[in-house]
Order: sequence, then C-alpha cells, then structure tokens
Amino acid sequence: MKKRENDITRLKNLLTHNKFCSDDKFETLFYSDLRALLSDYFAILGEPLICIEKKQSGFGVNITFNAEAIKKVNSIND
Repeated sequence: MKKRENDITRLKNLLTHNKFCSDDKFETLFYSDLRALLSDYFAILGEPLICIEKKQSGFGVNITFNAEAIKKVNSIND
C-alpha cells in the first residue's frame, strides 16, 4: 500500500509540475487505469513516467515506461 501511495504522490507532483489542473480523483483513477492497461499488454519494469502539459488547444500527454516483454495475446473476439 505504501508503494501505491508513493506512486500517487509522484504522479500528483508531476501533474502539478506541469501545471495540469485536475482533482485528486482524476489523478488517482488515471494512474490506476494506465498502470492496469499497460500491464495487460506488457511485462512492465518499474513505474510509468507520465508527462502532461497544457497546450494551446488541449494537452500534450507523454507516457514512458520500460518493459521486459510484450505479453502474448491468446485470442481476439470479433
């Protein structure tokens, strides 16, 4: 649980550093969903680095992470 709290704090600091206005609920949900999505497709190493910056029309979002493997997809339902 402590690691998760550190991850959320790190994300919050990163978002604040990028002057991105959001509430704590958005930040927590976004990070949690992103981590889960990446874990579905990759064997990720460490934590993803998220950089969000305000642009003239919207936001620039960059996500960087390291993975040791791409997970095998067993089937795709049409």
